Formats: sequence, C-alpha cells, structure tokens
Amino acid sequence: DMGACCTIRTVLVSIQSLLGEHPIRNEPGHEAEAGKEDETYCEILRYENVHVAVVRMLKSPPPGFAAFRGEMCRVFLAHCAAHLTTLESYVAREGEGACAPIWAFPVRYHARGLTAEVRALQAQLESEAAGAPRGQKRASEGDDAADEAGSSAKAARSA
Repeated sequence: DMGACCTIRTVLVSIQSLLGEHPIRNEPGHEAEAGKEDETYCEILRYENVHVAVVRMLKSPPPGFAAFRGEMCRVFLAHCAAHLTTLESYVAREGEGACAPIWAFPVRYHARGLTAEVRALQAQLESEAAGAPRGQKRASEGDDAADEAGSSAKAARSA
C-alpha cells in the first residue's frame, strides 16, 4: 500500500502532475514526449477522469469520503455539461480499446453508456437538490438512487 509512505504533499504533487497539458512529461523517461504517446496518454486520462474520478467516486466513494459527498455532488452539477462535452468526443471511438503507453493499463471506450450514467446522476442529484430544504443538499445522505440510475446505464454499456 503506497498510502502509508506518501505525505499529503507527495499526493498533491502527483495529482498536480496529471492536470498539466502534457501529463506524460511528468513520467520518468518521457519528459520530452510530444508525439503519439503524448496524445494517447492524454486521451486515456481525459476519458478515465470522467469514468473513475467523477462517476465512480460519486456512485461508490471509498471509505472515509462520505463526508465529502455533498461537495462532490455540487462540483459535479456545476461541471456536468463539460463532462458531457468531453464524452461526446469519444462517441466515434465507441467500443474501441487503447493501451496507455506507460503503465500499460488498458481502456475500452464506452462513451454512450458513460454518458447515460452521467445524465442519470445529473437528474438524480438535481432532483435531490430540488427536494432538499433551502440551504441543504440531500445528495450527501446516500447514493442508493445513483446506484439504481447507473445500473441501467451500465447494462447499456455492456450490451
């Protein structure tokens, strides 16, 4: 477990390195990369950020993250249109696979199914926010509805 040897500073620096225009250049041995590997790595990170860092974190936050769910929902709703725009750029690659040029992690693009999950989460969280008393967000009370909304989208992705 790497978590035990990392400080908050090392974790933040690692996250910051992914936010640059060319994140592959922060990887050892790829400091000057500007070609196809850079493009592929950026495409994979952009897609997986929506898939994992947005959708998966909202639907199944890891232990200890429940306290942040309300803020996560607020940020998601504020940036939902941008996530949907990002996913639109992957529709033409539906079903295609890619492999990261470093770390060799595989990705299969399922933009349509992921778009359905994002829209379902958006509808569910907007509904929760609208039904909450003024100043409170019910989204932090649990995510059973998000799980139900996403299960039909997940079935569509695997079809």
